[in-house]
Amino acid sequence: ECYVLLALGDAELLLEHHAAARAAFARSHAVALSIGHLYRHDAAAGLARTALARGDVAGATLQLQDLLASHSRQTA
Repeated sequence: ECYVLLALGDAELLLEHHAAARAAFARSHAVALSIGHLYRHDAAAGLARTALARGDVAGATLQLQDLLASHSRQTA
């Protein structure tokens, strides 16, 4: 389910359907978190890409900071 939602998010982003892309990436992220899957990182990156596509640099930065913080906690 996580992978399908990532693919859907990518397709929606290519079509510039930003709200639909964000929803797909957010759902993928939630599912991945609930099962402890690494696709959560891909979904977070998708959320950042969607924010950038909308011109929301601050939102993209926040997504990336969360992603990097999560990675730092796992490798520490």
